[in-house]
Amino acid sequence: MTNYYEELKLDKNLSLNELRENLIRLESIWTDRASNRPEKAAEMLVLINQAKKVFATDMSRAAYDRELFAPPKEEKAADPNAARKAEFEKWKKTAQDYYARQEYDIAKTALDKALQNADEDDFAFLQLAAQICCSNGEYHAALSHINKALLTAPDLAELYLTKATILWYFFCDGINRDASLQQARNTLRMASEKAAAQGNTKVESHADGQLAASLYNWEPKDVVLAEKLAKRAVENGDDSGLGQRVLEDLAKKRTAAEKAAQAERERREKLAREEQERREKLALEERERREAAERAEKEKAAKRRAKRRAILAVLGVLVILLTGPILYVRHNLTSIGAGIHYSFDEGTGELRISGKGETRDFPVSLFMNWGHSYAPWDGARRPQALCDIIAKPQFTRLDVQSLVIEDGITYIGENLFRGLLYATQITIPESVTEIGEYAFSGCEDAVVYLPNTIEHFNIDVFQNLCVFGGCTAVEYDGTLEEWIQICEQSLDVFERNGADEIRCSNGSIEYQLSEDQLSEDSIIYYDGTMQEMQDFLTSLGAKEDADSSENDHIICSDGELEFKTLVR
Repeated sequence: MTNYYEELKLDKNLSLNELRENLIRLESIWTDRASNRPEKAAEMLVLINQAKKVFATDMSRAAYDRELFAPPKEEKAADPNAARKAEFEKWKKTAQDYYARQEYDIAKTALDKALQNADEDDFAFLQLAAQICCSNGEYHAALSHINKALLTAPDLAELYLTKATILWYFFCDGINRDASLQQARNTLRMASEKAAAQGNTKVESHADGQLAASLYNWEPKDVVLAEKLAKRAVENGDDSGLGQRVLEDLAKKRTAAEKAAQAERERREKLAREEQERREKLALEERERREAAERAEKEKAAKRRAKRRAILAVLGVLVILLTGPILYVRHNLTSIGAGIHYSFDEGTGELRISGKGETRDFPVSLFMNWGHSYAPWDGARRPQALCDIIAKPQFTRLDVQSLVIEDGITYIGENLFRGLLYATQITIPESVTEIGEYAFSGCEDAVVYLPNTIEHFNIDVFQNLCVFGGCTAVEYDGTLEEWIQICEQSLDVFERNGADEIRCSNGSIEYQLSEDQLSEDSIIYYDGTMQEMQDFLTSLGAKEDADSSENDHIICSDGELEFKTLVR
């Protein structure tokens, strides 16, 4: 009988609690020493665990003390086999306990003690021995133990699973790497088959999970089989997590592959779009180049034709000058000045004047259509050049519903738009600075919108001619003072310019109509005061004509002025 008091140096007079405290202290001490003295630590820890059971309660201690300190009895001869078996079981139990606690070095020491009395037909113990040796890195010893166990129990699935684990450690440590991997896979297949036949789903799921991980991660790979085994392992409740990790990694790779494929498709589509845009751009550039070349060729041809016409015109002029009388030639030219042309839209009735520069003066309106055509004239009533002779338009003044003068025209010639009876609105662009006499005379339904850029009206004072004779009104974009100053250049200050009403920004002039529609009487509406108007007229140098019987009325903001015609 083991005397724990002597073996563990415990005082037999200590209380039960004091004994327990000493045992816990001793266990901690020998656990720390296990790395330096593993064999001695194993023996001491076995004694300590046995002592804990003996000193667990007051009753168990009392029974132990009675037996320990009782007088010696005659002992029968002990059975050597029973003693060997008891010793084996003691160290086997110790090895199991410390293996379960993952204290592998102490478990290995206990295992060595158990192996001294082991029965080689005990496959469970041999499996334990293989596991403990494998945990301590003794792979060859572990493989030897598990092979002995398989000789005893060749159909036990758990043994194949343990052997596969040992072979896997061979592979990981580089020991016969390829052969170890192949043997491990074959052993896992055997374990799975044996477990399935025995209905052991736990071992089957573990074997399937390990085999799936092996086939998925290491060459030679079989991803299809690995996925199949991983699914089966998960379905059977594999708690190792290997099968689940294989499935998760496969899902991630497939998602990544799909994203990569989508990105590749988008990249190719983008490249295709860019290539299409590039081709369209090149096609557009090529089309523009061809069009530019065509335009350039047309311009060259037009210049050649113009050059030929100029030469012919010069020759014609020479012929005319040499032969005598002026010839009036009809042709289809639409020029009314250098670089200025007219066009007519029969559908809308719009007459459009386009170009840049000055229009020519005409003896009568170009658009009166009196049965013959006229050329622009100089002072001698002769064409300025043969090429300036204008043909009779194919429409009449009665066809014109609206008149559009584009920006760029600087001078509107004499008589040019005279008699456009049905043109209701005429807007003169800001580029116009001068208008010839009778230019808009007879446009009876028209309201003329006149910019403040006008500097001069070409009006013959002695003939008392007008620019806007018969027009409904003139909308002038300047002040009344500016209007008077323009008119003062060629007429008496309040000489009628032809329109029934002149509307300025700060006042207006209304002309009174007599029975013959040509009365000289007028009324001026001025937004300023009488004194301001008096000062302005004085600055112009105007004075009263005592012999005149024609009165002008100026209605100001603070009263009415009545002057006789003011002359300079």
